[in-house]
Amino acid sequence: MSAHSARLPIMCAVLATAASMFLTTVPAHASGRLPPLPITPQAFHDFGACRAFLEDTYRQDISRAEPNPVAIEGGGTRQTLIESKGPITLDPSHASYEVTEGWQVRHPAPEKSYVEISYSYRTTTMACAGGALTGTYEQGYHSSSYENLPQASPAP
Repeated sequence: MSAHSARLPIMCAVLATAASMFLTTVPAHASGRLPPLPITPQAFHDFGACRAFLEDTYRQDISRAEPNPVAIEGGGTRQTLIESKGPITLDPSHASYEVTEGWQVRHPAPEKSYVEISYSYRTTTMACAGGALTGTYEQGYHSSSYENLPQASPAP
């Protein structure tokens, strides 16, 4: 048996161990996302009707955005955030639309001097090809983040 062939099983064992460590390592600051799921396809009379549907959907989506956080029980806040560039016409018979609706919740923890911030979201992507509308959506979250509580101003 050559020196090279004698080292091969050891090298394979080392690589297998390293690969299993890499595949089972969980980062401390993780996020999660479900795989994209299809939306129900729709058929419109023509491209103009499909494009009008994207415009109407965009107006509805941006109407849900909250410009300021809303107070919730326990002294925290929640806020709905909308990110979108609106429908985009790609050519005379194709358009696309993508929107991310996110929900940010802030919970103060005065005993620990921080605010915990959580964020979850849903991203929807739609496309018109002539009068045919197709698309997907996916949902996810970001692990909580933390920031220091604002310090009270000293009394004059």
